[in-house]
Amino acid sequence: MADQSKLTNRHKSLSDKVEDFETQRKWKRSFEHKTDLINLKKEKLKIKDKILRSESEQLELFSKN
Repeated sequence: MADQSKLTNRHKSLSDKVEDFETQRKWKRSFEHKTDLINLKKEKLKIKDKILRSESEQLELFSKN
């Protein structure tokens, strides 16, 4: 449960960073900036997948009881 809270906080942090980077893209059009943005989005997606997997595992445990 604590891990899920950490994941949720990390996901929120990444969401904020992605939003900032997307705003910066109006002025910063370098390839390096674009790759940084893409990597942030990939990390955010991986965290979201972990959160969803954790939630589904919890649901399976509760449904077995």
